[in-house]
Amino acid sequence: MTRETPLETLLQDEQGAGALESCGVFTLSNREALHTLAAHAHPRPHAWVLRIVQAAVAGRSPRLRITLKGKSTRFEFLPAPGWTRELVEAEFLSARPSTDPALHALKQALWQVGLHHGRTFRLLLPGERQALVWDGKQLHRQLLKTKPQSVHLTVADTEPAELQTELLEFAHASPIPIEVDGWRLDRLQNSPANGDTQSSFPLSALLFSADVPVQPLPAGTRSAGRRCPTQAARLTSGLPVWGEPEGATLFALASLRVKPSGEAGLFWNLEVDARSTNLCWILHGVIVQVERLPLPRRAVGLTLYASAEGLATDASGLSLRTLQAEHDRRRCAIARAVQLGLASTSLDLSAAFGNYRRRIQRRSAGAGGSLVGAVGCLTWALLPADPTGLLGASLASWAFLTAAVAGSGWLARSSAHSDGRRCARFDKDLQWALEAFKSDWRRVRPNTWKLNEEPDSPPV
Repeated sequence: MTRETPLETLLQDEQGAGALESCGVFTLSNREALHTLAAHAHPRPHAWVLRIVQAAVAGRSPRLRITLKGKSTRFEFLPAPGWTRELVEAEFLSARPSTDPALHALKQALWQVGLHHGRTFRLLLPGERQALVWDGKQLHRQLLKTKPQSVHLTVADTEPAELQTELLEFAHASPIPIEVDGWRLDRLQNSPANGDTQSSFPLSALLFSADVPVQPLPAGTRSAGRRCPTQAARLTSGLPVWGEPEGATLFALASLRVKPSGEAGLFWNLEVDARSTNLCWILHGVIVQVERLPLPRRAVGLTLYASAEGLATDASGLSLRTLQAEHDRRRCAIARAVQLGLASTSLDLSAAFGNYRRRIQRRSAGAGGSLVGAVGCLTWALLPADPTGLLGASLASWAFLTAAVAGSGWLARSSAHSDGRRCARFDKDLQWALEAFKSDWRRVRPNTWKLNEEPDSPPV
């Protein structure tokens, strides 16, 4: 049996479509220039997926759907006005920057996957009867049975896990809804470093008003939604939001740093750990730079998110250029706004700790139930040979049916006193951390927030 080529796999779902027809080609100078641009266009091998996000956000698409499952990755969104098959084809074959930022982001992504990585892709545009197909070496047109209603981009032979990691780290603050395999990406809770993880707990989203371009809060932050399947700890409910939405131009995520530990892994010692305060610059829905701000490391930290609209970027569109006067002005304005906002009203983040404590208690109870269930399975495995298998099956079934009740009851009796001591100690540490956090911001001198050194690199 012959193995399908990536192109054949990519074309499988377009039943009844016409044969491929060769179209425009690169000039020799363009081909050499584009190969050079594609090789150096993005800071990471899978960063091209972020340019698709930027194409959708810059083109003002109401949402973006991404399917990572299977042999190919699929994107669906509405394009900016004026996109035609002829225009996109001409832009793809031209090494000159496009005047449309959404189209420029799209063609840079296609250069990366098609020219640099040699992957096949197919692009369908709304209202067009012909698709553009790249076979790894040449661009073709393909007649379609029906006209699509939106942009459909399919890239063959991708790495879903790596693409998901890239999206979680850099696109979780998108201003438009992004659906990835049925779950919402645009939630601050999805931040790998500062969201809801085993070592971090998000307390609240905060809104501030400064003299900077508007960066909307990700819509999914407020609402409940399906979980990201690969995160160890997830929130399914919305995150509390502090501040006035009217006039807000930037937002922040207040999060708590914790260190899980305990006897045999069943308990979580509620101990604080150090956390820095970072400023994330967002351009068309993607974090393009992360800066560590000059504040002490505390258990409670802020991750600030601000718009990079109007700031100069490098050729990739995914990193800011250094030494920009407007960059420094915005940073100082943000510091002043956050300082005034935190001082203007009472900010009691400790109220969110009750949710965290309940989650830890549920996790501890679940760990006990899992232990009892594991003991039942081990007992089944170690039993002498049982020809009918009924004895082992009965014992295993009993173990699983009683796991939740027995595990949680046993843990409650054996660890109530210990948990009380840990929680009391943590409450005291948390109160001290919150006071230190507020005191740090009272001492901030916004006019000195100018960075002369290279910015820190993500994760964010």
